[in-house]
Amino acid sequence: DERFGLVNNKWYSFVQTVIICQYAPVSRSQIEKAVGFWEDLGYRFFNTQYKHDPLNKCTSDTPKGYIVIHLVTQGVKMEDSALAQTRFYVDNHTSEIGWATIYMRSNIRETVLEHELGHALGFLHHNKISHLMNEKWAQGGWDKKGLEKTRQ
Repeated sequence: DERFGLVNNKWYSFVQTVIICQYAPVSRSQIEKAVGFWEDLGYRFFNTQYKHDPLNKCTSDTPKGYIVIHLVTQGVKMEDSALAQTRFYVDNHTSEIGWATIYMRSNIRETVLEHELGHALGFLHHNKISHLMNEKWAQGGWDKKGLEKTRQ
């Protein structure tokens, strides 16, 4: 079996809402492409809110039920060489993902947003050359083996 990552973890609800926060360096077409990539693999998203946050999830430390995308700002600890970083909350008792926050640098590169959404969905790094979830961007690519959603 070539599956990897947090296979047993799943979101509280079947679908998630993705919010692109005000200063996030992500265009509407970039998020549509990235969400579409994961939808083609069988994942479902309830909604994508582009720079529209009526419930103030962008200012929440725990945006339960949401994937929130921000520009990296002062105070966010991240390695200098990292292009982006995803933080997510997993309930240790139920193995359910409660929320995820993605921090991105302003120089977004191809596959980075798809890679970070993979983390938000519960996948860890998979250091196979050309794989989307490779830890090193220069060694990654579009290989998606093991990322397909399985029926539950």
